[in-house]
Amino acid sequence: MFTLLPENFKKDLMKEYRTRLAVVSGMLLLLLLVSSIILFLPSYITATTEHAASATQEAVLLSSINAKTEDGFSKTLDDLKQDIDLITTGSKPVSPVIEAMYAQVTSGITINSVDYSATEDQNFILTVTGVASSRNDLSRFAKELQKEESFAEVNLPIANLAKDVNAPFTIAIIGKQ
Repeated sequence: MFTLLPENFKKDLMKEYRTRLAVVSGMLLLLLLVSSIILFLPSYITATTEHAASATQEAVLLSSINAKTEDGFSKTLDDLKQDIDLITTGSKPVSPVIEAMYAQVTSGITINSVDYSATEDQNFILTVTGVASSRNDLSRFAKELQKEESFAEVNLPIANLAKDVNAPFTIAIIGKQ
C-alpha cells in the first residue's frame, strides 16, 4: 500500500485520533456516571426516609418498653389475682357449678360457650349458649336445670323456642353459693 503522507504528519494524525478517542470515551463515561446517579437517586431517597421512619418507630417502641416498669406489671398481676379471687370466692368453687350444668346436657344439646360471673351478693350468673337439635330437647334441658339445687333461677327466653330444629339458645342461670 502506498502512503502519500510523510511520517511526521502520520504520527500527528494518529496522536490527534487517540486524543479524540480518549475525549469521546471520557465523555461517554461521564454520561454513564451522571445517568446512573440520576437513576439511583429516587431509590436512595426512599431508602433514607424508610430508615428514618424505622429509627423513629424503634425509638418509640424502646420508650414504651422502658415506660412499663415493674409497677405496671405488678398492677396487672394484682388485677389478675383479684379476678381469680372473685371467681373462687364463696362456698362453692366454679367447677362444681359447671359440672352440675354439664350433667344435665343430653345428646340433643350442644354447648358452644359458658360464661361465669360472680355477683356482689355472693351469687353467680352462668350464661350458657349453644344449639339444641329440637325444641323438645331444649325445654327438657331447661327443666332439668331448674331441678338442680344449686341453681336458684333458670331463665330461658321464649324466643329461643321459636325454631323447631337446630334452635340456638342462651340460658341465664342464677345460682346461690
